[in-house]
Amino acid sequence: MGISNISKLQRYFGTLDVNANLFVELEKDPVWWRLLRMDRELYINVRKDNYINVYYRGASIMKLSYDNGKFKAEIHNNYLGVDKEVASLLSLYYGNEDVSPERIVSMLETIKYRVRQNKKNKGLPEADNGDEEKVSEKFVQSEEFKSGVYLDTEFAITLDDGTKIRIDLVRVDDCGKIQFVELKRIQDQRLVNEKIFTQMCNYKSFLEMVDVGEIVDYYNKVLAIMRKIKILPDKVLCDKISDVKNYVELMMTNYKKKDKSQGRLERLNKIKCLCAQNGVHSNIDTVIANYVKL
Repeated sequence: MGISNISKLQRYFGTLDVNANLFVELEKDPVWWRLLRMDRELYINVRKDNYINVYYRGASIMKLSYDNGKFKAEIHNNYLGVDKEVASLLSLYYGNEDVSPERIVSMLETIKYRVRQNKKNKGLPEADNGDEEKVSEKFVQSEEFKSGVYLDTEFAITLDDGTKIRIDLVRVDDCGKIQFVELKRIQDQRLVNEKIFTQMCNYKSFLEMVDVGEIVDYYNKVLAIMRKIKILPDKVLCDKISDVKNYVELMMTNYKKKDKSQGRLERLNKIKCLCAQNGVHSNIDTVIANYVKL
């Protein structure tokens, strides 16, 4: 990573302000905010440019900022009830619709219904025969975040050479160590054609070259803001972020198939070999053990 990349990372991490107006106003806990943060189907991420995203099943249903003395909420037209084709056309010209946060809260059930209609957000009730293997990656990501040990999702930055870094989840342990996590459904074909391992190699290079102190400082700000606006996950018990683990974990979702097959077990073992060959830390041993027990 060159000098320009280092400065880009400093700009990325340096834009977040614990005392930004949005977080000061949310600390007052307005009623609509309380309803959002207490909805167990939703989760909320702090973003670097002093705004937040509220998510349902991995879909952003509110981008919330504060400007000129008032809250500004953005949401895709389709989630408000506009037909998908029309909503897409509107987005080409106008982008997401600006509405009041109160309006979004008042329409939450309609918004959630609209999200569920998109196959990218398919959960267990919509999956074929309740098969966990059929759920969307976005749904799995949302369920993982709601488990209570994560601080962030969709950590993203583009390096000067064009390499895109987008890591699915950011977990923190009781000692305050950050663990970046890449999530894949076990049936993802990229796991056996080695594409994922190129991606993991890019992540490894990123963590080897980045100033870890910048990441620590950034996530200490995130931690402070989450406490301030009362959205800190209940299983995050550390007082502060202390370090960043020097690898990204590849986490694969387990199979929940009624019938086992030798071919599938061979595929799992191939993934295990590829992880070992590429020096990738993963949960493949747990996946195989759970599959064998079925």
